[in-house]
Amino acid sequence: MPYQYRLATTNPSTSVKKAKKAEDKAKSAFKKAEKKKNTSAKDVKKLKKVPKNETAKAKASRLAKLKKAEKRNSADIKNYQRKKSAYKKASGKVSKVQKQNLKNKIAEQLEQHDSEWHNEGNCAIYPTDVAKNGTKIIYILPADSENESNAANITSWPVDKGTPRSSYARMTDRGITVEGIITGKDGDNAHDKYVTLRNWFENHIEVTYRGDIYYTHLIMSGLNRDFTDLKDDLHVSITFKYVAAASISTQPGKNKKKSSKSSKTKSGKRTKKYTALTLKPGDTLWALSKKYGKSVKWLTKVNKIKDPNKISAGKKIRVK
Repeated sequence: MPYQYRLATTNPSTSVKKAKKAEDKAKSAFKKAEKKKNTSAKDVKKLKKVPKNETAKAKASRLAKLKKAEKRNSADIKNYQRKKSAYKKASGKVSKVQKQNLKNKIAEQLEQHDSEWHNEGNCAIYPTDVAKNGTKIIYILPADSENESNAANITSWPVDKGTPRSSYARMTDRGITVEGIITGKDGDNAHDKYVTLRNWFENHIEVTYRGDIYYTHLIMSGLNRDFTDLKDDLHVSITFKYVAAASISTQPGKNKKKSSKSSKTKSGKRTKKYTALTLKPGDTLWALSKKYGKSVKWLTKVNKIKDPNKISAGKKIRVK
């Protein structure tokens, strides 16, 4: 029996529909401007051709028309560039909104799974980039504890006096090992889930692991399964390696100073009360939503959180 994946619902939200509508409008305007630019360019090319036996009067008339055509073509080119830029911006907005919509759906799916009882565990594995690699979620029931290991390379050579010791050490490895059960309605069902994990492993898909340990940028470095006496379930062992993204900053040749704008203030007293707190290690939006009676979607929107599955300790957020 094929495995029915717990897919996050991908029905487009209102924001996605609105962004697509704006993109279609921008695309139509861009195509129209492109056609107009090409037409005026043809007119210029045609008027630049000198006819045989052209009289002085005919030449003067042609050059006058050419001047107008060139002016019109110049305006059409500028309009085309504006419409092209607007279309590119609208397309980027659609991509951004679609990605955020998928992240929200993943968060809702995880929240729903946690609120109900399932025989497949609450530790979830899914692609970090859901827009690129899909919204499949594989749940695993750890048979033992989840293990995290960290390693650093520290020099054994003498260092300069007064120099920060941290300058002579760097993180070299961070890994997670999970051993547990993948459940299924029958043997084929559990096997299909394992095949999905193996596909992510073979293609080095960056995944998120959400259990007692939570990381978003992981790549599987090891995937094993044991053929035990389990009838419908599979015993698996997974090793993840954390992959840190390198950031590259560029310095332009000339720096332009931007004048600071004065901040706007509004008079009057704010009578609306709200509750805020500072996030601690281990806090999740789902746990806070249960504690304060607000949905994960509400917390994400009010606090302008881009990824509901990734929140940082020390950040202050509103919970009521």
